[in-house]
Parts: sequence; structure tokens; C-alpha cells
Amino acid sequence: PTKTKATVIATHRKQQNNQPTLKLSLQGKPVEEVSEHKLLGVIIDNELSWKAHTTALCKRLSGKLYTLSKLKPFLDYDSRKMFVNAHIRCHIDYASTIWDGCGAGQLSVLNSLHRRAAKLILPDPDISTDEKLQHIGMLPLKTHLLYNKCIFMYKLWNNRLPNYLSPFFQRSGS
Repeated sequence: PTKTKATVIATHRKQQNNQPTLKLSLQGKPVEEVSEHKLLGVIIDNELSWKAHTTALCKRLSGKLYTLSKLKPFLDYDSRKMFVNAHIRCHIDYASTIWDGCGAGQLSVLNSLHRRAAKLILPDPDISTDEKLQHIGMLPLKTHLLYNKCIFMYKLWNNRLPNYLSPFFQRSGS
């Protein structure tokens, strides 16, 4: 019961107008009502705006990119690329099919960090960032997030999702 949290998910306008509250208890103990909560590494807020999650993600990525910038003089191209795949891309990919519907402003900040990773892998000042992404084999962030959704849909269509997810999806007409 002490780990259980509750939240009312609604639009910002409904939250302001109505301000619904929950008076829940579990085993005689009150359940804490929160506006956001971290669940399996994803921060879910009461408006499903993903702002808290993407802010935390940006902070994590900034720290990793700072580390890479300090290591860059000591690493060759392949090692820098491996660092980005191991320490940056994995954080972007984690649960991206859930949070990638975040606002344009949040996506813009993530895109800047994604592009900075490409600049650190390939620091040649004579090449544009788009060319660096192409040379490295990295998709632009929006395309990369779409690719992740396509992989998810492929697995869904071909019954390759984990068993615990299957009950949440049903083909239309079935």
C-alpha cells in the first residue's frame, strides 16, 4: 500500500475547472494522489503530456553527451559511435512508442541532443549535421521514432509481441 499511487488523468482545462480528487485507501491506508509518477522508467503525468519524462530524458542525455565530449579526444570514430549507441540511443529508444507523442517543443530539445550526438561522433566542421547523420547511418530523430513504431506494429501484426501485451490489442473485424 505504501508504494501505491493514484492520479486523475485529464486535460489541463479539466484539471483546472474541476480539480477532481481521489479519496482511495488500500488495506486501510490512504493512497497518495500524485500529479506524476515513474513507472518502469517512464514518468507518467496526469495530462499525459510526457513533459516530465522528456525533461528527465533530456537531462540524462545531456550528461551522457557531456561525458562523450570530454572523452572525444581519446576515442576513435568507431568508439564514439559505439558510445552513442550504448549510452544515448538506448535511452531514446526505451518506451519511445509510448512517449513520442510529446509536444513539439519537447521533441525539438530531444532532436537537438540527437543531432549533437552526431556532431560528437563526426566532428568535421565542413560537413552539415544532416550529412553527418547520413554518413554515420543515424536516422533523423522523428524518423527514428517512427521506425520504432513500425517495429512495434510489425511485431503486433505478426504475433511477436510478448504474451502480456496481446490482450490489449485486437484486430478490427476479429
